[in-house]
Amino acid sequence: MAEIMVELMTSKLIDVREVFSRMDPKRMSRILSEDARGSLYKVVDGLGETQLPNIWSLVPSSALDECVIYLSEDIDRYVEGLMEELKNNIEEVMDLKHLVVSTALNQKELVVQMFQQIGESEFAFIRISGFYFGFAFGVIQSGIFYLYDAWWLLPVCGFLVGYVTNWLALKVIFAPIEPVQCGPFRAQGLFLKRQNEVSVMFAELSADYFLKPEGMWGEILRGARFERFKLMVENYTYRYMCEYLGNAKLPVMIYLGQEGLNHLSLKMASIILKDLPLIIPASYAYTEQAMEIETTIETKLKHLPPIDFEGVLHPVFQEDEIKLIVVGGLLGFAAGMLQVATVL
Repeated sequence: MAEIMVELMTSKLIDVREVFSRMDPKRMSRILSEDARGSLYKVVDGLGETQLPNIWSLVPSSALDECVIYLSEDIDRYVEGLMEELKNNIEEVMDLKHLVVSTALNQKELVVQMFQQIGESEFAFIRISGFYFGFAFGVIQSGIFYLYDAWWLLPVCGFLVGYVTNWLALKVIFAPIEPVQCGPFRAQGLFLKRQNEVSVMFAELSADYFLKPEGMWGEILRGARFERFKLMVENYTYRYMCEYLGNAKLPVMIYLGQEGLNHLSLKMASIILKDLPLIIPASYAYTEQAMEIETTIETKLKHLPPIDFEGVLHPVFQEDEIKLIVVGGLLGFAAGMLQVATVL
């Protein structure tokens, strides 16, 4: 089931670049800047200890406050630029496949529950159809037994009735895939007829279970491609620092040297990376609203061709399809043997 979910999410329903492009860096900056200002104290203090280790402890706290107030006027621009950088490189720093796979494997019960909810009508049909199909085939079986009353006929027919009943139920659910007009009637698999209904349900459950903002941000900040994200932040911070210094960059480089400037920007980036998991949660509500994950999945599912939509649920049955059919046959065989014991 996890493989089905991954394939569906990553190849047909979600384009990471598309959904992240809906985020407004300016809006993200306004949301995050208040918490980001708290990190400025750590940045300034950390850089001061690095560059002035012998005298930094003597610097009065009021001077640190003034420095933070001065720098905070520019924090919006840093955060906005960082969010723009993230949008432009999102496919490099976020692995959607890893997110869905890890969530599905760590919470297998959610995957099972999700497909049970989506296929509830189909599971109910299989249970009910056993009665109707079984009754119809049973009438035929009784006619055959009336004409030829060999004892072995009951368990053999029972097996065939149980086997064919479940096989036919599965066929009715998923076939025909494309609508077929039969006079005034339009025939199509029962599941495929529910494409719009299933799309709404699947989108809601996927957004709730697998693609919540905390999960997506967690994949960026702690996931499979974190090292790439870290490198992106470090490179962006260096460029931002050089731009911020402007004409003062040359004197600073003469004083610190290229290695010193690199070390300064890496120190700043490491403090920011450490604090991002504490800052980002403030953006969850906006992220969910802006990305429109649920709406995106619903719309794309509704517009999938029937052949692709059939793959949403059918593989779940296919994994154990032969078992389901054979079990039906064995139950029919057991019922036939019970009839033999009753009749003879």
